Amino acid sequence: MSVIQLVAGRKYAILLMDQNSQYILVGSDRFPMRFVASAKTGADLADLNRVELKFSGKATFTSLFIDNPF
Repeated sequence: MSVIQLVAGRKYAILLMDQNSQYILVGSDRFPMRFVASAKTGADLADLNRVELKFSGKATFTSLFIDNPF
């Protein structure tokens, strides 16, 4: 089983930093994010590993802004 197959079956909450350097928590136990991966051609600079990674999900509330978590 590849690493991609291993992580594809799980549910996630994602902590990310936006363009304004603010941290946002996306996803929860009730409304988790799901992981999807697909092979790419490698034509774009961001495609150097030739695997496109996406997280998606729906929630009934906005994401939470978190002060510096580190």
